[in-house]
Amino acid sequence: MGSSVFAGLTPASEALALADDTGITLSDALRARDGGLLEGVPAYESAGVAAYLELHVEQGPSLESAGARLGIVTAIVGQRRLRVEIAGHSGHAGTVPMAGRADALCAAAELILALEEEAKRQAEAVATVGRIAVEPGGTNVIPASATFSVDIRSADDAKLDTILVRLREEVGHVTLRRRVQIKTTVLEARTPTPMDSTLRSALERAVISLGERPFDLPSGAGHDAMCLATIAPAAMLFVPSVGGHSHVAAERTTDADLRLGLDALVAAIVEVDRTIS
Repeated sequence: MGSSVFAGLTPASEALALADDTGITLSDALRARDGGLLEGVPAYESAGVAAYLELHVEQGPSLESAGARLGIVTAIVGQRRLRVEIAGHSGHAGTVPMAGRADALCAAAELILALEEEAKRQAEAVATVGRIAVEPGGTNVIPASATFSVDIRSADDAKLDTILVRLREEVGHVTLRRRVQIKTTVLEARTPTPMDSTLRSALERAVISLGERPFDLPSGAGHDAMCLATIAPAAMLFVPSVGGHSHVAAERTTDADLRLGLDALVAAIVEVDRTIS
């Protein structure tokens, strides 16, 4: 969010107005005693940024699997995020025959499995449903509504479009087959962000200078670099995540790899300075 505001992609007023599920805005949170981070968002001048380098843990298993300690990011994947809302009909779990049901959760299940199947078929693409809410939520009540998130990612924009086409086709089929109403809302659409080739070459020289083997890979996660790449050349270095864990309590990177990553970043800054001076 910060890099998006800095790069001029998101107005500061829009970012500050974002609210959580309880209605607390980002502006409120920053000014609260618990936040206390800023009195306001200062005006940034993004002009004049010569280059942007970012060091990050991989958040996946590729480096560890390849036996590599330093990765050079080729591109940050594109993303499509959606909300799917399904309206069916509630009823008693014991008295409504199966043939007469309009079960919103079962309809959601069909769509979710279709997403998974298409992502596997495309390869080098992923689709995730990480959140689902079902109402009324009784153990003996047929679900009347289901709302779930969709997160689709790939470094190939065409694959993202193909998965979305499959989802829309399935929405049509499930609507008729299960007698439900389905609404899809696109919340975010980002195209893949290739990293700057000149900076990537500088990173490669820096990695080699440390006696390591550079390993190219795309980033499946979003990073500040995808925002900064809109105003300046950008590139990224990865260090391994132990076991490929991320966004879980077991996430860890060894101290040795963290130190190596920092050494590589310092060497890369020198190389980039030579390149763009």
